[in-house]
Amino acid sequence: MFWLLPILALLSVPQKAPPLTREWVVQAERGVNLDAALARYRSEGRPKALGRHLRYYQRDTQNGRDIVRAVYVIVDMDRGPGIYIEPLPHLFDGGCGVVRLTFDYRTRQLLSAYCNGAG
Repeated sequence: MFWLLPILALLSVPQKAPPLTREWVVQAERGVNLDAALARYRSEGRPKALGRHLRYYQRDTQNGRDIVRAVYVIVDMDRGPGIYIEPLPHLFDGGCGVVRLTFDYRTRQLLSAYCNGAG
């Protein structure tokens, strides 16, 4: 009976969530209509096509919910468009040239999207 205690202790340890992968991002992006998500910002300029953005992604939690935060940047002098899974850049302006998104990690559902400085 005492041999069960270590096994039960291991089962009660919270398991670390799997890392964010490029495949997760690609699947999540398939479900995003950036134009529709940002329709309320039409007066501030139309967001550019998704393929022209540098797309940064980072796992996080919010109110106990496993989420993914993303920052899409239209211009960067050092990098080209693509997917980057790393800490998000700190940008304080840019209008719809910088778009912030939040996804539910489990469902890949887009929870929020807004142009930088307007959230």
